[in-house]
Amino acid sequence: AGKINESSVVQNAYTQATVKGNESVGGLVGYSHHRPGTDNLPKISNTYALGSVEANALSGGLVGNHAAGGTYEHSFYSSDRTDQGHGNATPEGITGLPDAAFTNAQSFIDAGWDFENTWGVDGLNNGGYPYFIWQYGLMVSKPQLNDVTTSNMRLGSILSNDGGDPATEVGFVWGAGADALPDLQSNDGQ
Repeated sequence: AGKINESSVVQNAYTQATVKGNESVGGLVGYSHHRPGTDNLPKISNTYALGSVEANALSGGLVGNHAAGGTYEHSFYSSDRTDQGHGNATPEGITGLPDAAFTNAQSFIDAGWDFENTWGVDGLNNGGYPYFIWQYGLMVSKPQLNDVTTSNMRLGSILSNDGGDPATEVGFVWGAGADALPDLQSNDGQ
């Protein structure tokens, strides 16, 4: 978002973009503004910005410039890529994390993020960083080989659905590239 004003809410959002500009440049929001005399502050909660930020003045890993107030809750920026979370300072509710901490769900669960209905994180999707569970559907665990003989083997894996369309067919492809052999015994999914 470029600029947010009073009553604006940015909740459950993320970006991994590199952002470049002259002034008031933030990884998620460039300018957070609240006019004196208005009651509602702009609010940013449960967000993260993982990209780098480059600007001549007033830049921050999450918010570039915050004029006259704003409410920040449970939001993170990469301290490996940007020095501060906010161009004017780093207020309460904005926390810098090293990139490695972004791959650990506990960093966000401790802050109250919902990893049952909204967010997911694993080594398979989104570069290992948190994502919305609706972004990726079928999740397949690492296959395990069982009962390997010279002519047969049994391959087992756990399939789960993280919010995408339900699986209608499940199978495996053996080998790689043009020489891949399709699985001869696929099972229908539910």
